[in-house]
Amino acid sequence: MSTINSLFHKVINKNKTIGFSITVVLIIIGFSWYYLEKKSDLIILCAGDSLTADGYPNWLQKRFNENKIKATVIDRGVKGHTSGEYLRYMKRNNILRESDPDIILLQLGTNDVRIDADYTPTQQFINNMNQIILESIQYKNSRGKNPTVLISTILPINDTKVSNFNQKSVQRVTEEINPAIEKLAAKWNLQLVNNYQLFQDRNELLPGIHPTEKGYKVMSENWFKHLLSIIKKKKVGNTS
Repeated sequence: MSTINSLFHKVINKNKTIGFSITVVLIIIGFSWYYLEKKSDLIILCAGDSLTADGYPNWLQKRFNENKIKATVIDRGVKGHTSGEYLRYMKRNNILRESDPDIILLQLGTNDVRIDADYTPTQQFINNMNQIILESIQYKNSRGKNPTVLISTILPINDTKVSNFNQKSVQRVTEEINPAIEKLAAKWNLQLVNNYQLFQDRNELLPGIHPTEKGYKVMSENWFKHLLSIIKKKKVGNTS
């Protein structure tokens, strides 16, 4: 009988030890998740066309690294996309949920001024951008916040010899598309980033449609300057 009691107590003690160990492990896991959540990166989504794709986002990531700011820059630029094509791409691929951003950098419109099948009337461009902005500001990320959206003017077209663009395209940038972007920024209370001004009359940085490598670096500096002011003022996202 004493042997049975001894075995019984050993089993009980062993189960208590296992239970205690499991509890400790769960507590450690809980604290780990809490720590990771608090230390998670600032996620910045770069949305746009070929002026974004493989361009300024790489330089922007370097600037954050150099300044020891914990941030992840995600490049979701798609070459050749108009505002309408990007809107469909955005919905089809769930890029907001996939990237889960704190900040969105939006720069679209260059392909909308083409003179081929991509030509987009200005009002349609505005409608497309309204939908993109609405989708962006209504998204709630895993931190329970809506992303902060920055919108940029498009760059000048310094070479009308490039196929699919002509003098009318040049005029549309200054007379239609960029004024529309400025109005969109005011309507939705978005911070406007004037990348157009950076490249105006600077063919050494923008010889055609796309910037040189130095040009992309200059663009990243402009984005970084605006982002830094937001981060310092702690205006990233709005809890709703």
